[in-house]
Amino acid sequence: PKSWTNPSTLVATTIPGGWEVNSQANDMGDTIHVFTKAADAVQVIFASEDIRQDATLEDYAAAFVRGVSSDMTISASGDSAIVAGHAAMVHTGQLHSPKAPIQV
Repeated sequence: PKSWTNPSTLVATTIPGGWEVNSQANDMGDTIHVFTKAADAVQVIFASEDIRQDATLEDYAAAFVRGVSSDMTISASGDSAIVAGHAAMVHTGQLHSPKAPIQV
């Protein structure tokens, strides 16, 4: 296990053993944090974006689905959820290459 601090909230957590963590830049130069558990072929990506203050979660989700459409197919409508007390949307889909299921 290792400690990791979320750079947006400065909240620290413990990453379980077997997970690797690294930071890299996406195509727009923003920092993303990639958590990989190779033994289970699982990857989690954490990123943070600034959006218009008047944008709703639904606005953001629709823009995200459009923005990543060249790399993945994601369901246009998602399921509402509450994550750590915050409104969230969960969408399912598939990466184009390699073909793999995803959940965002």
